[in-house]
Amino acid sequence: MRKYIYSIISLLMFFCSQPLWAGDACRVMNTLATSDDGTVEVPGDEIGILQTIYKNYVFFGSKDFSEIAEKVCTPELCRSLKEDYLDNYECIDGDCYASWKFRTCSQDGPSDVSEVKKIVEKGDGWFDVYYSDLGIDGLTSIHFVKVNGKPMIDKIKLDKSYYEW
Repeated sequence: MRKYIYSIISLLMFFCSQPLWAGDACRVMNTLATSDDGTVEVPGDEIGILQTIYKNYVFFGSKDFSEIAEKVCTPELCRSLKEDYLDNYECIDGDCYASWKFRTCSQDGPSDVSEVKKIVEKGDGWFDVYYSDLGIDGLTSIHFVKVNGKPMIDKIKLDKSYYEW
């Protein structure tokens, strides 16, 4: 019996690479699923969306934020992120979004690790994302609204008082 329990625990530890947050079940999904036709499938809950965005798009992920932006952000936020991008850079191909708005934008830090530490639901659609951005602690508050029954991000607020440069 003990061997069986150890096997189950070992499997759970192997498959659950995301940290467990209070009230949050283990999330096996580490990357976005892609359907047979190549379209990106979005998690159906706010915490899943935030985990996916930060892991795959914000913190040096291998995916282009334009793949998911219109699936997880309201049209107004998409428009704002596009304008912010074009205010700073020239967009060479397709749509370009200022995905750096989700983080501290640290260029250098005491570490080369960027990761989400925890996500806290604050109520009224607000979630606080606590993270390390190249070793610099950061906090970004993100607001969700329901659009056709799906959660979508409509506001991003970086808490500049949370960290020092």
